[in-house]
Amino acid sequence: HGDLAQAAKVLAAAGNHDEAMLLLGNVYQQLGKTAQARKVFEAFLKAHPDHRKAGWVRNLLTTL
Repeated sequence: HGDLAQAAKVLAAAGNHDEAMLLLGNVYQQLGKTAQARKVFEAFLKAHPDHRKAGWVRNLLTTL
């Protein structure tokens, strides 16, 4: 999990960059940090409500 934790730090530093947020949410999921993943995905939708992957993220949130 060390590499994933390091990746999470780098991605979190990217702020509201759309792809970084999506990757960060996925990394948190892989680490079993569901609450943090949900927080990132919700922030993604707030920052990028019309993004091409917004629907996918909304569906994903229903499963977290």
